[in-house]
Formats: sequence, C-alpha cells, structure tokens
Amino acid sequence: MLNLEKKLIELAGEEANAYYEQRYPLQAEKADLERRLMVMNTILEEMHAASGRVASYKPKFSLMDYQCPKCWVREEREAHLVEARESWSHSCPDCHTTYKLPTG
Repeated sequence: MLNLEKKLIELAGEEANAYYEQRYPLQAEKADLERRLMVMNTILEEMHAASGRVASYKPKFSLMDYQCPKCWVREEREAHLVEARESWSHSCPDCHTTYKLPTG
C-alpha cells in the first residue's frame, strides 16, 4: 500500500473518532427532549381529563360556600371560594384566581 493511501486511511480513522465523540452532547440533548416530551404528554392527558371533570363539578358546597371551578377542572381538587364583600367578587386562596360573580 502506498504511503499516501496509508495516510488517507489514518485520516479517515481520525475523522471517524472525532465525529463519534460529538455524540455525547447530542445524546444529552435527545434525553432532555425525551424528558420534555414526557412532561408535555402528561400535561396533554391532564388537559383531556379536565373536559370530563366539568360533568362532576358542583359549584356549591353549602348555602353560601362555593367551589373554585379552576381547582376542580384542572386538578379535581375541592377549594373553597372566599367572598370579598366590598368588590362583589370571590377569590380562591389556593390558585389565586378571582371571579366577578353575579349576586343573588
């Protein structure tokens, strides 16, 4: 084999090694994307489940005790709304959402 051919084979081997070493950042990025995809899939499943929770939502616990719709729909969690008499609004201390609700 000629010296030129040997040198080209050597260079090809070096190139292959250098190229192969670039896999680590790509593998790390791929793993990160897979983790993000799992999170997104979980959120999408929760969003899909939320539409079904509307059917089981009960706005009232008792005579003047109301349930936060956001906490129920998003997390299927009961949370009591607190009335602010001066502004005719109700707020949820759990999710910090305020609702302007009609009186009576």
